[in-house]
Amino acid sequence: MLPTRKRKAFLIQTVLGLLLLIGGALLIRAILQSLEGQGISSGFGFLHRSTGWDVGFSLIEYTINDPYWKVILVGVLNTLFLGSIGLVLATVLGVLIGVLRTSANPVMAFLGTCYIEAIRNVPLILQAFFWYAVFTHLPPPKVAAEAGGIIILSSRGIFVPGLNVVPGAGLLAGGLLLAGLVLA
Repeated sequence: MLPTRKRKAFLIQTVLGLLLLIGGALLIRAILQSLEGQGISSGFGFLHRSTGWDVGFSLIEYTINDPYWKVILVGVLNTLFLGSIGLVLATVLGVLIGVLRTSANPVMAFLGTCYIEAIRNVPLILQAFFWYAVFTHLPPPKVAAEAGGIIILSSRGIFVPGLNVVPGAGLLAGGLLLAGLVLA
């Protein structure tokens, strides 16, 4: 047997828990009756209806005829994908700035220290507003700013040179590199 004090505490918690469950059930029942009385449908049936709109970027195949549950899945996958990219970029930037700050080169150490002192304790939301303001006020494409004719900055984005390869070209390049290493 439990001591009297513990038994009493357990009994009180059990009764309060049951009262909360009953109260929650009554509240949900009243809400459902009210919605039904007003002719408003409730539930998760909408998840199987077609959305009728498109998503700009998707890691899985998605069309405007797909149901709501699939667009929610697309949103979750996009969030995880962008979060992973952000995590990797933040790690690389953090390591780079940390190495700069501890560098034996005084100029690099000074640059690392200046960056850290300027950014430290500035809330992320304020940084996001700052970068949003910077990127939305870039010049239009016809008068885009260029850096050495290589990098183009415009209101539509930042463009840098890259390779446009067909699927399988990376595998071919890797195979050629491996063959070159073996033959060398």
